[in-house]
Amino acid sequence: MKKLFFSQLNGSKLILPLLFFAFGNSYANNIQVSNVTLVNQNTSAGPNNPANHTFVRFDLTWDNSWRTNTGPGNYDAAWVFVKFQPFGGNYTHATLSNVAANHTVTNVNGVPAEFKTVPDGVGVFVQRANNGGPGSNNWQDVLLRWDYPTNGVLDNQSVTVQVFAVEMVYIPEGSFYLGDGNINQNPISNAFSRNNQPNTTPQGREAYLVTNENAITFVNNTSTSLTSVYDPNAPVGYTLSENYPKGFRAFYTMKYEVSQKQYVDFFNTLPTGPIADPQKGARNITQSVANSNRSNFLWSNNNLDDANLDRFGTTPPAQGSGDRAQNWVSWLDASAYLDWSGLRPMSEFEYEKMCRGNDVTYGPIYPINGEYAWGSISITSLAAGALAGAGPADNTASEGLLNASTNQANAHVSDQILNSGAVAGNRNGPVRSGIFAAKNFTTEQRRQAGASFYGVMELTGNLSEFVMASGHSRSTCYGSNAYGSNFTHSVHGNGILSSGNSDITTWNNAATWNTSTSSTVVSYRGGSYLEGAWRASQRPTHTTGSCSSSQKVNTTPDSRNNRHGIRGVRSTFN
Repeated sequence: MKKLFFSQLNGSKLILPLLFFAFGNSYANNIQVSNVTLVNQNTSAGPNNPANHTFVRFDLTWDNSWRTNTGPGNYDAAWVFVKFQPFGGNYTHATLSNVAANHTVTNVNGVPAEFKTVPDGVGVFVQRANNGGPGSNNWQDVLLRWDYPTNGVLDNQSVTVQVFAVEMVYIPEGSFYLGDGNINQNPISNAFSRNNQPNTTPQGREAYLVTNENAITFVNNTSTSLTSVYDPNAPVGYTLSENYPKGFRAFYTMKYEVSQKQYVDFFNTLPTGPIADPQKGARNITQSVANSNRSNFLWSNNNLDDANLDRFGTTPPAQGSGDRAQNWVSWLDASAYLDWSGLRPMSEFEYEKMCRGNDVTYGPIYPINGEYAWGSISITSLAAGALAGAGPADNTASEGLLNASTNQANAHVSDQILNSGAVAGNRNGPVRSGIFAAKNFTTEQRRQAGASFYGVMELTGNLSEFVMASGHSRSTCYGSNAYGSNFTHSVHGNGILSSGNSDITTWNNAATWNTSTSSTVVSYRGGSYLEGAWRASQRPTHTTGSCSSSQKVNTTPDSRNNRHGIRGVRSTFN
């Protein structure tokens, strides 16, 4: 089978008596899946009976894990899902049991684990059961029940199985403030506000408190209301549906931006062969850009030349670790990855919720005027040479800051923009996901690590991240669909793609991008290494104009950008 590969890929492959093949992948910043096999097949209900099942067994480890009922009152977790490949066929998503008791961990090594399942069986969350950490999880003999007849697999059929795990952060249910912390100052660029009245105390353009998932009324730019919300990107009034994720209900988010390694693992499960290779071609980043801006993704077999190996990284000599965030992605790349992994895009409300949050003791945290994702206006960009010299080697799994114990850098943003014209000192591309978390400061740990209130990393800088916007000025192009009417918290990826694209029509997929049935407008938040530091409430300007394919992210859906990355979420109540 043609595939990309890594020089540091951890995994195993073996033949089992029941004609199953299995192997595991290292996935994300420091999470590891190993020793994958299939065990305890149960056919007691009869040959090929729908009640038959087997267990996917593997070991799961990751560092810096926690659970707490104080402060943010949250925890991290692993989103685990399984792909299988019938002999001679293409990879398909495995359906896991949606009963938590059907999944177990044999050896927890002192850290009890629990499972949170989802109704569609696309994956399971594995997380700490008790308060503790930060520390390491080392769970051996994790057993996930796979109801393989649901996927059309016969009792004695030969299949290859891969297990994937993504580090996630749980964002608990609760109210939060949307917009900037303005009273007497002008709001940050295009930020939401409680109204559009003059900035006078106490009824100026203050942040809006989200207290439920109900529909929200947005006022137009001439309204005198003091109880609604104003959206500078959509100067006409509109109603945001109750289905649009407001961020009040609990959800999980990826702890880090999707890494290059993660994107390669996704790419490797796309169909292979003369007929199917166009699906890989659709998601092949290098079809439109060179191997540049610190992206090491390279598919050398796009001409269907079996003599060439598909590789990750430069050829020769080294491929790198793949732990940098994956840039040069389009919206079609991002939505395909999220569909494939069983996640969904985040709303821009959810983005702001995960930045500032709700303290379990003090309640929703009111935003500081112009704050970054770590809750202050203090920021230090990654300096030139910070990854060189005697420090951790560049482009390795341990890529880190030189003199991390004293280095003040907490974001990868453009010095040139941040310092109003100073010479840019940052690296010309993304750095390793989670690079600022390896510090050991005794004070201001959140700011020093560049972490959100809930422990989500790189929400400011490194790469800008796609979000589903609540509103857009080009409402004449799409009517009510321009205001979040079709995007819903209950629709997640099903693990299955259509010709290499997401098949979720309400995500503005390839089929609905520029039609009257398209969904919520795709936008982005957070800034990047090239754009400078974007504040937590800062939103890009969506210009008015004629209806065209450029109305979503000021680009076409398949246009790739060296500053854009991917982060996915998943709701917990469905």
